Amino acid sequence: MGHSGLIQRKLNNTFGHDCITNKFTEEMPNSRVETGPRFTQSIRECFFEMPKNEVKSSNTVTSKSSEITAVSSDGLTSVTEKTRHVEIRTQNCDGEEKSIVEEQKSIVEEHGGSISERLAALQRSGSENWKKRLGGRPPILLKPDVPIMRVKERPSGERPKSLMDRIMMLGEAQDQWRNRVEDKDANQFTVAGKMVQMRYSPQASPIISRKKYSPKPVQSRSKTTNIQELSSYLSQSTPASPYHLSKSQSSLITTSSTSELEKITKVNTVSVPKIDDESFTSFFKSVKNRLNRISVSTFDISDEVFEFISSETHDLLSQRKEKLKIQRKHASSGNPLRLLASRSDLKQDYEEIYRGVAERELERMKIERLAKGSSLAMSALAGLASTEDFKNVALKKGLPANPASENKTSLLQIKGRRCAQVRLVEPKASSLNHGDSYVLVTPNQVYCWHGEFSNVIERVKAAEVANLVQSSKDLGFKGQSEVIVIEEENSSHENLQEEFFNVLSVKKDEIRAAGAPDEDELYEIAIVNTNAVYRLEENELKPCDEFCGAVPKIEMLKSDMIYVFDFGAEMYVWCGKHAGTELRKTAMSLAKDLWDEGYNYSECDINPLNALFDGPLKNQDSKRPDWATFMKTSQHREPVLFKEKFFDWPNIHPLITQKTYSNESNKGGKFPTSISDIKPCDAKTMLESEVEEPDTILENSHVGRGLEYHDEEERRHFRITSVSHKMWHISEHGYEVMPEESWGQFHNCDTYVVRWQYMISSTGRTLKGGASRYSFVGRKRWVYFFWQGINSPITEKGASALMTIELDEEKGPHVRVTCGKEPPCFLNMFRGQMIVYNCRRDDDTSDESNPYRLFMLRGNMKTEAVLQEVKLSKGSLRSRSSFLLVNKETGKMVVWHGCKSAAHTREFILHSAQLVVDNRPLEMKFDEDAELSLSEIEEGSEPEDFWIWSNGNDEPYYSLLKSELSYDFTPRLFLIDSMSGSLCAKEIVCPYFTKTHSCPFPLLQSDLKNASQPAFFLLDNNHEVFVWQGWLPSDDPESENNSTGSAKLRWEISRRLVMETTLQYCQGKNAEEVPKAFSVHAGAEPLYFTNIFPQWEEWDIKNDGLDEETSKVMFVQEVLSQLSRDRYSLQELQTKSRPPGVDLLRLESYLNDDEFEEVLGMKKEEFYNMPSWKQSELKKTNGLF
Repeated sequence: MGHSGLIQRKLNNTFGHDCITNKFTEEMPNSRVETGPRFTQSIRECFFEMPKNEVKSSNTVTSKSSEITAVSSDGLTSVTEKTRHVEIRTQNCDGEEKSIVEEQKSIVEEHGGSISERLAALQRSGSENWKKRLGGRPPILLKPDVPIMRVKERPSGERPKSLMDRIMMLGEAQDQWRNRVEDKDANQFTVAGKMVQMRYSPQASPIISRKKYSPKPVQSRSKTTNIQELSSYLSQSTPASPYHLSKSQSSLITTSSTSELEKITKVNTVSVPKIDDESFTSFFKSVKNRLNRISVSTFDISDEVFEFISSETHDLLSQRKEKLKIQRKHASSGNPLRLLASRSDLKQDYEEIYRGVAERELERMKIERLAKGSSLAMSALAGLASTEDFKNVALKKGLPANPASENKTSLLQIKGRRCAQVRLVEPKASSLNHGDSYVLVTPNQVYCWHGEFSNVIERVKAAEVANLVQSSKDLGFKGQSEVIVIEEENSSHENLQEEFFNVLSVKKDEIRAAGAPDEDELYEIAIVNTNAVYRLEENELKPCDEFCGAVPKIEMLKSDMIYVFDFGAEMYVWCGKHAGTELRKTAMSLAKDLWDEGYNYSECDINPLNALFDGPLKNQDSKRPDWATFMKTSQHREPVLFKEKFFDWPNIHPLITQKTYSNESNKGGKFPTSISDIKPCDAKTMLESEVEEPDTILENSHVGRGLEYHDEEERRHFRITSVSHKMWHISEHGYEVMPEESWGQFHNCDTYVVRWQYMISSTGRTLKGGASRYSFVGRKRWVYFFWQGINSPITEKGASALMTIELDEEKGPHVRVTCGKEPPCFLNMFRGQMIVYNCRRDDDTSDESNPYRLFMLRGNMKTEAVLQEVKLSKGSLRSRSSFLLVNKETGKMVVWHGCKSAAHTREFILHSAQLVVDNRPLEMKFDEDAELSLSEIEEGSEPEDFWIWSNGNDEPYYSLLKSELSYDFTPRLFLIDSMSGSLCAKEIVCPYFTKTHSCPFPLLQSDLKNASQPAFFLLDNNHEVFVWQGWLPSDDPESENNSTGSAKLRWEISRRLVMETTLQYCQGKNAEEVPKAFSVHAGAEPLYFTNIFPQWEEWDIKNDGLDEETSKVMFVQEVLSQLSRDRYSLQELQTKSRPPGVDLLRLESYLNDDEFEEVLGMKKEEFYNMPSWKQSELKKTNGLF
């Protein structure tokens, strides 16, 4: 037996059947199989020379077939050569792969008989035998322990011939996997899934062509003079002048803008006098008309008088006739002037055009003369030399801020899926459908109605638009009520829905059905294609091709340009803040012409004036509907509807926000994912932050401190002048006008209303920086302050706000003022006369047995000084301030100066005390026979009888007599919290702060109390730094969220971060002499801490977290070392009161490695690789959860 037989037997024993030859024999029974020597050699190499480790490998066989048929010349014999390419891939256990390719050929000879037999054979072969060739092949049964050889079968069916058929088959095969995968359940929560569940039949989606709207340019229709035609006409009709313009004149003409040359100030028609007018009737025409207006009755001449006049003048008339005869003798027979006058081709009048060029030239020459001896710029001199006459100026009524506010009702449709479109639609039933959201705006209410099948994008956008309209009082809304949100599918909103339909005068069954789920995207594409944007260029509105048919972006708006946006039902003329007045007028005129032309959307898929594709309005009309809006808007004053048309308009109050992190907060490369990842504050930023001078803005005007204000950007100086003032005392039952003698006298338990009438005069600055000689005085203004004492009842605080509205006759702004937080413009009204008494006006609860009163100075300027009454106790004194002690029986007043009281503080309190002596206010209740006197006493040199006023109340105060340090500084206070996700520091600034000198007491105890507790404050007292820690709320229902484990965890972690921030702050403040830092708890403040504030009272809130250990004042370094401990024993972590500063969610992380493995039975790496629920189960079983 040769090699072929051995190979055949080897294959039979290995695979259980004839794998190659028999297979070919089965496929081609009438053919002869030939196996070449190459095939035999390949099989020998595959099986006889195979290593042992490859025997257990897996083999794969792939084959490809092709055939060639040749017919002899006589047509009796056909020879078919079939070729099969077999590729055997072998892979061993080591991953190595070998490939063997063998080419097998088989030759089939067919002999035919007669012609009829051959035709029958050919027909049979063409119609039936092809089915056998394409039929399935029997499977190859292989043993599981032997290598597997797979033969790739041909796909059943006809093989595609063209390239297009193959591409289509590949596309179908690509999507066949979808049939084998179940649908996602997410489809159930979409609008389409909701419609399927409810068996709702939506309207069919339209077919759109996606064609963009192509606007046409809009040219000016006004009858203005064309400057080019005028210049050509002058050059043709006017002869050359022998005179030449000077250099300055030519520069004036060339530099004049086209608008100035085209501007014709005056046009007069002048008649040319006739040469042959012998009677001078045209010359004396005005006199004749005037004589005709005189009554004839005024000339009463009798006949005798007329005869006398005629006899006297007879000689003169005869002489006149002789002279005339002599002149006529020399006249020629033909008069050329008469011939010239009789010509009809000559004009008898001409137009005299006045352009004001001569006046401008005279003004320029005047400015040049002034500039020779002045250092000012030409533009400044031009402004000073100009004189304007406003007598003949007629003020026109301006357009309303929002013309849409004239409509009683505005309906906004919100429709779309990706970028929801907000459009103004007609407020009627045909505009509503169940698949969109709507915002209805009336003068008193804003409704937000969500259709049953509206998507989440539309609902969020509608809520955002409704809130913006309500907050900005846009679209004519003038009410104060909140937005009414109505969901159609919510049965509890039926009453609100009924109210919504009544406003629109529609019925529920009139609402149209919702569209198909894909209609929102089609509408969005179609409606955007109708957008038209024009740009004003050369007195013409030219379409912006790059912006038409697209969603506008804010980057296209330039401050020196004017755009016209046409959105169908809305047209906006947007003017940049640097655009000229003439350009604005031209743009409004052209836009109005465009608006009056109507609209033509016949080439678009949708008419933007309709709410849907098949709306009631035609696609073309010569007039826009009455409910549409035409509006002019300026930069930074855009309405809500205009802003919503832009893709990227910045929104400072978004409903849905995404948390972002700055580069500084991510320096470590890890975003904070929990409370433990929060970083300390940047102490450098806290130290470098500067506080600006206080400035009060009233009616969009800066009043500064109430005296003057300087605008650095515009280099303008404003001076505020007080005209008048008035003061009312408010009670629950009414109000009382205060007399002039009580001006500036307030009581801490009452409320007051103060009206201030003032004027603002604007004074410019020269280019050198000095004050200008020219000023402009504005109109009279009014502002109402309602002042509320700290101890005033809540009912009177509300009454003061209501009475302010009732007393306001001038409709001025209302400003709420709290005692101790008055703005400087309010304090400056009293010029140092303001006194605040610690009682009620009508019920003086002061101790009548003690005639003394103690007042402390507040305020940083002489005109802002306030005398604040404090508790009559020695503990109320402060070494950094001055006090006024008043004896109302004897009239003796003593000014007590602290040892560290600044010079300006002493000056201010002496000025205020002298005003008390001069004015003798009734609220002081001096005895009638008391003579007022004023004296001064220094701290440490008080006589023995000085302390009689304390009445035995020896409360201590922190005296600075023994301190040698300088106290010429202003304390700073920072509120530190982590509620925003990162630790932030906000400085608490005194409202009457000044940079000119130090303020000893800019802070109040209420600054600490009014903060959301628990709170952390960093108090910088220059020589030392304090960390004040608030109290944890008690376990009452109102503070349940703050007493949970997460709140306590945030408290402990924030506490540690605040300590770290404090140490960094002290290090950055003075690296050579680092100030000491102390930790202070609420309710356990030391005396040197409380004396930093002007007044201090005991807390009326109990601090439950305060004990003997925490009530001690500790250094910040010691507290931080306790909070930064990172290793605890299992017993310490299992106690009910956990160690301070530990993360309750990661208690196991505080165990050392050995104890961690002993308790949890695994290493930390294995534990943290487990699922979170398994970690929680392990921690629960070991008491670490």
